[in-house]
Amino acid sequence: MSSPDSKASNLYILGRCMERFYLRLHLLTKFDDLLQEGREEECAAFLRNLENEVEYESPEALRIGLLFDDTNCVTVAHALRSAREAAATLRDTIISEALTFIQRAEDVLHKASRKEFLDPTDVRTLKDLSLAFWGSVGERIYDRHAIVMMKIGRLVEHIEMNIRFDYRFYRIREAFDELLFIADLEGKEEIFDTLTLDMLKRMLSQREYNTADPDYKNAVLHAINILVQQ
Repeated sequence: MSSPDSKASNLYILGRCMERFYLRLHLLTKFDDLLQEGREEECAAFLRNLENEVEYESPEALRIGLLFDDTNCVTVAHALRSAREAAATLRDTIISEALTFIQRAEDVLHKASRKEFLDPTDVRTLKDLSLAFWGSVGERIYDRHAIVMMKIGRLVEHIEMNIRFDYRFYRIREAFDELLFIADLEGKEEIFDTLTLDMLKRMLSQREYNTADPDYKNAVLHAINILVQQ
């Protein structure tokens, strides 16, 4: 059984990884369109935002790798594998139904990897399984702390990915406001690094928000990733 600290950390990681899986699935299906259309500059910008450091031998190998290579930390497959590994340590907290949704998603992804392609039905099925996981967590888990830690992980990942890909300010701010609500409700000193939280309150303001500035973007990404005490 996990210690209380490691359990909280694994719940947070599980929340992050399930959101990462969903968002990267969404983003990488768009990237597939960019590759097929030969939009090289946009592809290069996408890979910079994703921080992909693995070189693949061809555009086709890149497309396949970013979906199915579970040894590369920026891929769909790696996010799902990491979620499954975190969930495996939480069997005393996460109900079997929620774990089943992760396993079913891995099965779908594995079958798709054999044909080296995600068709629209595969994408819909994977997204539905991700949403079903969160529905199961919300309806069938009664440990409030567990739900809070997973939700924090989900929100942190959502904020990070939206910043990476230069989404509009209001989308980031909505998620950050939800984090602030949790901080007030649950006691911010117990979960968050309070100095980092105060810094993000300033950085994630309409006046300061500017992902076109690399220094700002790097600083805010660093801050969001050290916000939760683990």
